[in-house]
Amino acid sequence: MNNKAPHSPNKYLPTERLSADADRLNVFYRLERDSIKPLLVMLDKLFDNLDETLFNAVNSASDQKEQNYYFSCMEELRTKRNHSHTRFRHYLTQNFRALVKSEKQLWKSSIIDLYGIQDFEIEVSINNIVTRTRCAIPGPLLYLLTRLNALLPEARVISSSNPFDPKQIVTAFILAVAPLKFDTSLRLQLLNNFEKVLLETLQTQVELANALLIQKNYCPDIDSESLRHTRFTVPEQVILSSESSTPEPSRKKSEPSLEFTNKDTASQIPAIDKTAVHTTVQTTYPSISKSKLFHLIDFMQRCQLRYPLSLSALQVQPLIEHLLTNSIVRYERHTLSNNDKNIIRLMDNAFRFVYSQELPQPMLLLVLKLQLPLLKVALCDTRFLTNRNHPARQLLNALTTTGINWEQTNSNMLHNGIHFIVERLSSELYGDPRLFQQLATSLINALATQTDKANKLEVRVIESEQGKDKTEHARLLVNQLLADRLQGKKIHPQCKTFLLETWYKILFQQVLKYGENSEKVKNTLLITQHFIHLSSGMMANNTPIFSQLIDPIRERLYDIHTGQKQIDQQLIQLQTAIQQTATEASQGTLAFPIFDQTYQEPTTIVDFLSQKDLENLDTVLFSDLLKQVEQLTPGTWFQFTCPGQPKQLCKLASQLPFSNSLLFTHANGQKAKTVSLEQLASQLYRTEATPVHNAPLLDRALRYATNQLRSEMATQIAY
Repeated sequence: MNNKAPHSPNKYLPTERLSADADRLNVFYRLERDSIKPLLVMLDKLFDNLDETLFNAVNSASDQKEQNYYFSCMEELRTKRNHSHTRFRHYLTQNFRALVKSEKQLWKSSIIDLYGIQDFEIEVSINNIVTRTRCAIPGPLLYLLTRLNALLPEARVISSSNPFDPKQIVTAFILAVAPLKFDTSLRLQLLNNFEKVLLETLQTQVELANALLIQKNYCPDIDSESLRHTRFTVPEQVILSSESSTPEPSRKKSEPSLEFTNKDTASQIPAIDKTAVHTTVQTTYPSISKSKLFHLIDFMQRCQLRYPLSLSALQVQPLIEHLLTNSIVRYERHTLSNNDKNIIRLMDNAFRFVYSQELPQPMLLLVLKLQLPLLKVALCDTRFLTNRNHPARQLLNALTTTGINWEQTNSNMLHNGIHFIVERLSSELYGDPRLFQQLATSLINALATQTDKANKLEVRVIESEQGKDKTEHARLLVNQLLADRLQGKKIHPQCKTFLLETWYKILFQQVLKYGENSEKVKNTLLITQHFIHLSSGMMANNTPIFSQLIDPIRERLYDIHTGQKQIDQQLIQLQTAIQQTATEASQGTLAFPIFDQTYQEPTTIVDFLSQKDLENLDTVLFSDLLKQVEQLTPGTWFQFTCPGQPKQLCKLASQLPFSNSLLFTHANGQKAKTVSLEQLASQLYRTEATPVHNAPLLDRALRYATNQLRSEMATQIAY
């Protein structure tokens, strides 16, 4: 399979597919062209409006600093808008071409952009845009999805691969504007403006696309009834009593996190189309109380302790509902309240996300034991769902962060303590979950101490590597400076030895101490040039005689020599060598060997690559990958997968400025590796390196579960 990025200027023109039907492809490419063009016009208008907003903000700025900030944002927008325009077109085009080409989308590595710019507010804004846009036009999007499958049956188009889906377009927009170095507030403003124009533009384009496919006779008669699918049907539903639909007395109004789960779900679930329900059981069960629900979860917890389940995410909600509605004694049958049901569904989805993150197996076993205790914490303390600093959330986040290198340091005393505390939580935490907070505090403090040690070690590693990088750069620079001035010269052997050994140390010390552009280094290089002219017999008009250079040379020799006798001896030897050079030069051609380092160039990565690797590297260099790697910020985590070696999870600690390479460290702060920008871009292209999230795992899991729950509700409304 050829995954090389296209290099031709006509890469956005349709490619021929001899095996496909020409008429169908003509319709498809017309859909692509007609839908992308308005989106590009929309992007240009969006940039124009933002530029005008920034210009007005400059005029109304309160001080010079704020005014300079808006000017810098304007410059950033105007210099990079064409690049963003091209990226937007590229990613939109890839959405369509993925349906008709055999190669994969070349998007995968571009997700690096998202890791650099996304914080919590931006991620929430992106998810809200996608959800609201989908809910605004669910019917037309579904009709278009069905017609696209009729147009391209071999592509098997689904919502996630539909090029008209809002998530595809929003993701393309986020990747397109990633090079713009805006702060979070300005990015949020750009996203808000994008949301305002997206719905109108997309709604028009979806209607036009449907009209075109109807005109071409692709599913012209479909309607909402014919599109109903069995996955939206409900085989059995228990109607809740009036008692269960009323709010619980213990529930307070100051629980904003559950408003969308309780109020919205209570109004939306009964609103499912009744034609999709096969059987309705007219059985009324009372809502179970919190204490009885905790007893039931305790029972499941004891079962799990005695009979460990398989290593997978528990689906707690169906288990609890089965136990509640299938009791032998009829009067003990209960149902979950909407509030409890949504919390359990939320936690189920969150742990399903946790298990999808490929944690080490020992860590997964511990997390499995914490699922039910954490569920009880969420049921009795709603701050768990809203407060990132809740002890239970901090505990699991810290556990999973420490577990990054779990298999490598399994004998660590801290990990033994983690095992002990988790065992206590899973075997003693029954009923009231206050024990969780007591045990979590001590463990969090221990983990914080370990993190602090790792950060201090990482700082020392960075300082050490930066010092090595600076030293190596100075060494290579001085070698190059001397080699450039000596190249092709016939120079006295004694003078050449002095320049390449003693004088090299002087230059190296000055470059390292004062910098390559300092006046001291410039003056020393001028003396070097004069000395080379004298020792090669090629006197220039402005070259001073050796007696005039003795004092500056002696002054610099004091930097590396302490004995006056050694300095005087070197100066006498140099004077003798220069006199001999002048004598031979006056008599004819010098007999000294020519200094030649033509074939001593340093090796590069290209020297070690095969022809296939060179082609891949060429592809990388001509794609956006190298630019994205250059924009990486310290703190980004990568998973390296080399053939024949275990997976390695490393954090980008620093970018070494002189060698233009990247320093990676382990979770404990120790050095992992140093790679060049080109090497990392090539590894990303070959999927040997993959960026991973470094945000707290449970926080990400709860955000995912919340969006999943909202999506389910939106689906229930649409159908």
